[in-house]
Amino acid sequence: MTAQPTTRLIAAAFLTAAALSATPLQPSPAAASSADDVSPRIPRSFALDAGLVDYGSDGSRKGPSKRIRGLELDPCGPTSWKPRKWRQRMAVRNNGPETQQVRELLTFGTATRAATVVAAIRADLGSCPDDTVDPVGYPSRVKVYRQTTGYDDVLWSVTARRAAATGRLGGYFAQVVRVGKAVVLNYDYGEYGGPSRAAASALNTDSQELAPALCRWTAAGC
Repeated sequence: MTAQPTTRLIAAAFLTAAALSATPLQPSPAAASSADDVSPRIPRSFALDAGLVDYGSDGSRKGPSKRIRGLELDPCGPTSWKPRKWRQRMAVRNNGPETQQVRELLTFGTATRAATVVAAIRADLGSCPDDTVDPVGYPSRVKVYRQTTGYDDVLWSVTARRAAATGRLGGYFAQVVRVGKAVVLNYDYGEYGGPSRAAASALNTDSQELAPALCRWTAAGC
């Protein structure tokens, strides 16, 4: 039986909506060009620390400040997070018992340049073996997760491997999120004993709550 025109239209609309919901938000060429007119300046009052855990007297916090040192991350050899040619940057370090949260915000001259930073990390992670070693030489497991904020992002972890056999804990979860010409690294180090969907989901939720504040670096907001 041949489908009626109305039926075909409804099916096409459903498939289009499903495809859009599964795809991270990407700017059109026109939108990217408009975003390039937005100033890359980061206000000194920008609340990069919003939502971070308050460890009280058991912890310490440095920043947010443009003078705080950021991170260099190399999950499987080549350094994946060490962006170049940024315009402005800001970071905050939040330390607690056996844990550390770091956020680093970078802005770029164009949205296209910012997008290449995320694309490069995604490509590097795509070539990582599951099993690797950390900078000290301990066996580690690399995992990339499907959780997404809905923006241009990638989330991964590098954690101790075979923790049950070796008794070794430690590792980090990290997510890079781009909105317009801004890119933020959201990093959480702790006593992890392996990959964890729950820990990845928690970090993704944290990034989702932070992402709207980055809309100032788009042409028309989010």
